[in-house]
Amino acid sequence: MLNGSRLRLSAAKRSFIVSLVGLAILAIAFSQSQAQTVIGTVAYDHPTGLTVNRYTYSLDVFQAFDPTIAGVFGSAAYKAHVAAMNAGILRYHYAGEMDDSTTDSSGWVVSPTTSSYHWDEVKIANALKDSYTYGPDRMVDIVNWPAYLDDGSGHLQTSQYAEYAAFAAQLVRIINIKLGHHVKYWEVFNELDGPGNPYDGNMATAGKIYNQVAAAMKAVDPRILVGGPAFTRADLTNNVDDFFSVTAQTLDFTSLHSYSIGTTCGYDPDNKVVYDDAAVGWLDSSTIAQFAKYSSRTIEEFHDEFNISYCPPDVRMTNEIGAVYDALAMVDIFHNGAYGSMAWNEADGWYGKLNNDANWTRRPASYLYQYLNRDMQGAEATTTSSDTEKVVLFAAQSRTMVHLMLINRTGSEQRIRLSFTGLPSGICASTPFTAEQVSGAGGNNPGDVTYEALTTGSGYRLPRNTVTILNLKVHDRDSGRLDHESSLGEHR
Repeated sequence: MLNGSRLRLSAAKRSFIVSLVGLAILAIAFSQSQAQTVIGTVAYDHPTGLTVNRYTYSLDVFQAFDPTIAGVFGSAAYKAHVAAMNAGILRYHYAGEMDDSTTDSSGWVVSPTTSSYHWDEVKIANALKDSYTYGPDRMVDIVNWPAYLDDGSGHLQTSQYAEYAAFAAQLVRIINIKLGHHVKYWEVFNELDGPGNPYDGNMATAGKIYNQVAAAMKAVDPRILVGGPAFTRADLTNNVDDFFSVTAQTLDFTSLHSYSIGTTCGYDPDNKVVYDDAAVGWLDSSTIAQFAKYSSRTIEEFHDEFNISYCPPDVRMTNEIGAVYDALAMVDIFHNGAYGSMAWNEADGWYGKLNNDANWTRRPASYLYQYLNRDMQGAEATTTSSDTEKVVLFAAQSRTMVHLMLINRTGSEQRIRLSFTGLPSGICASTPFTAEQVSGAGGNNPGDVTYEALTTGSGYRLPRNTVTILNLKVHDRDSGRLDHESSLGEHR
C-alpha cells in the first residue's frame, strides 16, 4: 500500500507539474504575442492641418506620346487600367520627345536634325484625342530642344535661345489654342543638373533659358502655369540655388526627381534598406527652403518622378515591394510640403504600374493608386505607431468617410492594435470597417473587420509586404446623416 500511495502521489505531482509548465508556456506565448503587437493610435479629432489633394497620388505617363497606345488609335485595356488608377494629375514625359516622329513612335518632332524642324501637329492631335478621358489635369514636360539647336555637347547654342523659346511656345499654341485642350501645367527641362548632365554647375544659364521660354509660352496662353526644372539631384543645393537665383520671380512651380538605389550599378540593398530609402521627402522640404531664400512667394512644388532604382532592372518595382515603397514615399513626400507626387511611371517593362504586354496587365502598385485615389482623401488625422520600422499609419477624413492606411513594411506578418478618438457616437464593437489590400496577389478585399477586432487582443493581422486601407462610413458632418452615395461621389 505504501509503495502504491507513493506511485499515486508521484503521478499527481507529474500531472500538476505538466499543468504548470503548460500554463507557463501559454503565458510566455501570450506575453510574446503582446510584445510583438504594434500599437497604433488614430486621432480624427486632431487634424494635422494637411489635406490630401487630387495630386497626392499621381503618375508620369510614359506612353502618352504614342497615338497607338494612349490616343485615338490606342489600347482600350491601357486606357481602362490607367483610368482605374485615377491619378489626379498626369505628367507627360518622354526623354525622346524631340526624336523624329516618323521613326520613333513617341517622337513629336519632324526633322529634328535640320533647320526645317517642327512639331508634328497631326501626331500630337492623335496622341491627345480620346486620351485619359476620366478627367485628370495634365503637365506637359518639354524635355530639351531639337538636335539642330544643340551645340553638340548637350547645351543649347547661345544664339538659339530665342528660337527655342518660340518653338516651345508653339507647342502651347498647338495644344491649348488650336486643338482646344487646356493643359494647365507646363514643365521646362528635365534633369539638366547633376553629375554627368550638361548644365551641372551652370544651372544659372539654364535659368536664363527658362525665363525666355516661360515668357514666350505665357504670351501664347496667359492661363498656364510654367515651372521646372525637374532637378535630378536636389540634394546638390549649389545647382538648386543657381537656378532659383535667376528664376525665383518667374517660376509658377518647381519640380524634382528621386531614385533610391542603383540595382545594376553596384548598390543593391535588401528590402528593409529600400523601405528606409523611401524617406525622400526631405528633398522637397529642402527645395522649398532653397526657393524661400530668393522669394517670399509661395509656389507649388512637385516631386514628379520617383521610384526604387535609377539603374534598372529591379523586379521590386514590378511587385508588392514596389507598391509598399510607393506608399511610404508618397506619405513622406506629402509630409514634407510637396503639392503633388508623380511616380515613374504608369506603364512599361521596368518601372510601370502596368506591364507593357498585350493586355497592359496590372501590377500590384496599380491597385495601390486605385485605392488611394478613391479612398484616402481629405484632411489628414494625427496617427502614431509604436514601431514604424514595422507598420506605418496614415489617416484622412472627408465629410462622410474616415480612412486609415496601414503599411506593413516588413517581410513577415505583423499585428496591430488600434485606438481611435474622434469617431462619431454610435460606434460599437460590431461596427464594420471595409478593407482593401495590396499584396503580391494584386488588389483584393480581405473582408470587413470590426471595431472590436481592431482595438482588442492582439489586434488586426497584416500580411507581409502589404498596404491595407480601412474605410468607415460616418454621419455626414453637415447634415447629420449617413450618406453613402454622396461619399462615393466625393471620392470619384
